[in-house]
Amino acid sequence: MDLLLLTVLAVAAPLLTDERYIRVPELQRMFGVSRATLWRMRKRGELPEPVRISRGVIGWRASVIAEFFETKDNFNDDGRA
Repeated sequence: MDLLLLTVLAVAAPLLTDERYIRVPELQRMFGVSRATLWRMRKRGELPEPVRISRGVIGWRASVIAEFFETKDNFNDDGRA
């Protein structure tokens, strides 16, 4: 394959997949909570389990988090988890 084509495929591959992963800092911003609160929520079963992306790296599938956000019972009246 041509080097340019390989480069384009490498850059575009994440855009071509339907799924992306949300890492801890982004999830903190989305929920408006601290890192410790995320872990407490996870421990209590109030947050879906993350997926191991690589060694020492976890994240949540965006579709799982979107589904979680759609569930009104997961949030207080102010929209926070």
